[in-house]
Amino acid sequence: MIGGVTERLAPDSDFLQWNNETNGSEVDVLSRDAERVRVAAAVTFLSGLFQTVIEICYLLPETNIGTLVVSVVTVIALIAAKEVNSLLSRKLPVPIPVELLAIIIATVISWQFTLDSRYGVEVVGQIPSGLQPPTLPTVSLFGQVLGDAFALSVVGYGIAISLGRIFALKYGYKVDSNQELVALGLSNTIGGVASALSALVILVILLKIGELFEQLPKAVLAAIIYVNLHGMMKQFADIPLLWRTNRVDMLVWVVTFILTVLFNPDLGLAASIAFSLLTVVFRTQLPQYSILGQVPGTDIYKPVEEYKMVKQVPDLVIFRSSATLYFANAEMYVDALAEKIRRDYGEIGVEVFLSGCQDCVLENLETGGFFNEKVTKAIIFSTVHDAVLHCQRDPSSQEMEGTHF
Repeated sequence: MIGGVTERLAPDSDFLQWNNETNGSEVDVLSRDAERVRVAAAVTFLSGLFQTVIEICYLLPETNIGTLVVSVVTVIALIAAKEVNSLLSRKLPVPIPVELLAIIIATVISWQFTLDSRYGVEVVGQIPSGLQPPTLPTVSLFGQVLGDAFALSVVGYGIAISLGRIFALKYGYKVDSNQELVALGLSNTIGGVASALSALVILVILLKIGELFEQLPKAVLAAIIYVNLHGMMKQFADIPLLWRTNRVDMLVWVVTFILTVLFNPDLGLAASIAFSLLTVVFRTQLPQYSILGQVPGTDIYKPVEEYKMVKQVPDLVIFRSSATLYFANAEMYVDALAEKIRRDYGEIGVEVFLSGCQDCVLENLETGGFFNEKVTKAIIFSTVHDAVLHCQRDPSSQEMEGTHF
């Protein structure tokens, strides 16, 4: 297909030049080949929706009415049969094999009415019988399929992890990614034995009954693929739910879909992973900061901007950060802290206490030399309420020891 596109966009007539020796015109092969390579690279880069739309528009006047009718009828019949399958799923012991029935019926109709010769419907054609002798794979082709193999492995692993987490959420257990990877390899190895039955069926078809499917219209096979992919398009109904639950995840979903459709799957996958990592960077650099207040009569503290019943503790400012501190967001954290507290605590003699710190944060503070003679571990409290009680103590009384590490 790429060769046909390059020949149409860079024909020989565009590269004719005069030859003084023969007093005639000849094709500038170097310029023509260079232009065709450029066109092929561009077409390969845009091998998703753009190329499909271009090919459809270019070949639209050459539409075969017979093939179009076969495709439309098959699609409608398959969709209707699948709806019947779903309605009768509880009453039927096994689902109706609608795809197999469609292949058999279409083959019989094509054979009886000679759709290929009478209406020009393209059929499968001759299916060679027998098996080719086994040979070793061509090693020189390994480099060409390396990128596609890596993309398929990443997609397959991602699908396996996603399914594992869905079942883990349903049945209440944790998912170990390394264990899932080992299980995926073992299932592919051991599960390959289970395909022996289908392999035997294919073997019988190739050796004995392959010629019975020679009159099968290719449009029927395309319709089966389209209808089976039709369920994937229903995932667009999940966009409102994603918007309500997590807008960043919804944005990643939409960008992944658009990039995969516009470009080929390899470029779409790479660009989608890069965009997903970019969202992670932005979310870590732009965390949420809030001022906490106390729920009256309890030891519970909630953001005062989100809860109307929460009251800020007099003479205290409780600042909470939802992100891990590192070099990329440390300055933003300081700016947000200054904005929430309004003034630098050091200039007005305000005491600062830390509460609810994770063990890894405390280890980083110790290894970073945060604690010294002036800043001791006495400023660390296990809960916010302990820190509030410590701050509300009577200054004239004996200093109460807080819960610190």
